[in-house]
Amino acid sequence: MKKLMAAVCLPALVLIFMAYACSNEQAEKPQVSDNPFKGQNLLTQAELDKFIIDYPAYVRWAISKGESEPSEQEIESFIQSLNWQVIRFSYVMNQVMVGSMAVRMKDQIPQAKKQIAELQAERDRYLTQETASEEQKKDIAAQFNELIESKQDMLRQIEELPAEELALIKGSMDRLATALASGMPEIADSPESFFTENGTAPGGLKP
Repeated sequence: MKKLMAAVCLPALVLIFMAYACSNEQAEKPQVSDNPFKGQNLLTQAELDKFIIDYPAYVRWAISKGESEPSEQEIESFIQSLNWQVIRFSYVMNQVMVGSMAVRMKDQIPQAKKQIAELQAERDRYLTQETASEEQKKDIAAQFNELIESKQDMLRQIEELPAEELALIKGSMDRLATALASGMPEIADSPESFFTENGTAPGGLKP
């Protein structure tokens, strides 16, 4: 399972970085963007249908690379061979992942926010411990903040997902579940695990 996830997640991360690069290259002046998908058109039903077919192919290709991490050029070439622009495929993938979590977690958002608050409180309690050195506090605070920020970012994306896109994703959940299970089985089967299983303090700390 770890090999499968690594094979899929590494190319996915490179896709996001490439999306940032594409968004900056298209700008009139070089700049650092905090949203690589700014200006992208809303997801369409035709794109969603195509993604459901092409995403499993992308996953199979990523897994076929074995232990080697595909280069940006290899990823770009493969995505283009599926008749996608890299930034558009990245956008659709991101919206589908976020939308799937939004559908499955619609009644669990308050609990997810509570878990984030608990992590923040746990971090603050740890930082007040006199037995921990300043270096230890700095390292643990960084781990807490990374975990907290990842959850906050996912919640933000869920809450900001356009209603039109959410409706399309919700209407295609059965087919999407099958497609996503080919590469992200944990998220496809139980997206709420992003907040429950990963909701513990770094290193299992219990201040």
